[in-house]
Amino acid sequence: MYLSKLSIKTLLALTVISIAASAASSQSNDSNAPQPNFQIALHLIVGGTNASAKGNLPASLSGVSRLISSAVPYPSYRLASTFIGRVGNGGNFEYKSVGDILGQSQSEPSTFMEWSVGNMRLVGSDYQAQTFRFGARVPVATAHVVDAASGKTDQVINYERIGLTFERFGIAENVPTLLGTLTLPKSGETLFLVMTVSRTDR
Repeated sequence: MYLSKLSIKTLLALTVISIAASAASSQSNDSNAPQPNFQIALHLIVGGTNASAKGNLPASLSGVSRLISSAVPYPSYRLASTFIGRVGNGGNFEYKSVGDILGQSQSEPSTFMEWSVGNMRLVGSDYQAQTFRFGARVPVATAHVVDAASGKTDQVINYERIGLTFERFGIAENVPTLLGTLTLPKSGETLFLVMTVSRTDR
């Protein structure tokens, strides 16, 4: 039996519609599929010449600490802070707060910090991000003022800005990775930025 030209055109049109509907359904199912979530840990390690300030680094950072000490040897290293964030696949994370990088006492000015990660994605077995930014305003004593009446000495504090920005980096899962270093103003210390990324479903 032979099909008419009209029947063939109709059959082809129905086939195209069926394929398009199937593709749309597949895309819809993909968009509804659970997306992975990541836990990002940013560790701030400070290396300096003050041996008395030496602190024990966590065992989880032993691998990267050996890399740091071989590349930039200091008598002492300490973990200043660890920040934790959670982000979905392709998501962004931004953090702003005060912290203690210099090991200040409670009576001393705080350090203002912010950091962000943009478009973090799981690509194969590794994680890739489009951007990373870290910035801090670090208090630096620039002068001392003496009150003639009371004889009290007050410090004049200025804030120095330090920061690190780069694009497109990759990192292996659960491997603490050195991202970069910053010199801390007038302290003789170096700040090492280390990141660990892991997948989490909790």
